[in-house]
Amino acid sequence: MKRLAISLLVLGFTVGLAPVAWAALIPITAVDGTWSNAVPAGVIIDNSVNPRTARWGTPPLGGNQSGYNWSSSATPFNADSSGTPFSLGTFDHLNFPIGAPVLQSIQLDFSMTIDALAPLNGAFSFTHNETPNATPCNPPGITPCPDVVTVASPFLNTPFNYSGTDYFFSLLGFSQDSGTTIKTQFVTEEGLQNTAQLYAVITETPISIPEPASLLLLGSGLAALGSFAWSRKRLK
Repeated sequence: MKRLAISLLVLGFTVGLAPVAWAALIPITAVDGTWSNAVPAGVIIDNSVNPRTARWGTPPLGGNQSGYNWSSSATPFNADSSGTPFSLGTFDHLNFPIGAPVLQSIQLDFSMTIDALAPLNGAFSFTHNETPNATPCNPPGITPCPDVVTVASPFLNTPFNYSGTDYFFSLLGFSQDSGTTIKTQFVTEEGLQNTAQLYAVITETPISIPEPASLLLLGSGLAALGSFAWSRKRLK
């Protein structure tokens, strides 16, 4: 039986999924991530602590800087190659009233080790929209105004071979509902700390996203697809 390329048009994805009988559990033995390449240079990065931190801005007297925290998922755990998304770790966004310097972009350098293989290395590149706290807000909010973190581009289809089988590893984006929905944007109201998970997927055929900015992955849908034996047809 040939592997079947299934077009998930509603999701903006094309994902090749094998029948469930072919799915394998891939042992993830280590996960890590460090901040780098922050713009502007005044962003303070500390990768010596857990969580890894990035901080910026001049707060009012007695206030807090804005920032990001990153904590990698505990290992070991198994990832399902049928296309079930899994969490790489926890991303915190601390959004407080600040003055300059204001973050514009930053990178999370990512490393994941599969069993005894050499680590897979990639990067999440983020852009940051530190919105003015004045109406009208874009995006709309209740505080005003929320700030927005965006995955600049997903990191897709890093190939690796495990136990004689070829697989593909892809970094996807944010989820706040255990992987049911995964998006490229993460919105935090002013004066709050907000938390999301960063999700990835391992597949037996490559995935593609026609327009990265439109990424909206229904993770539970991918998991459900893996529970069926597929005939040759395209889903709509």
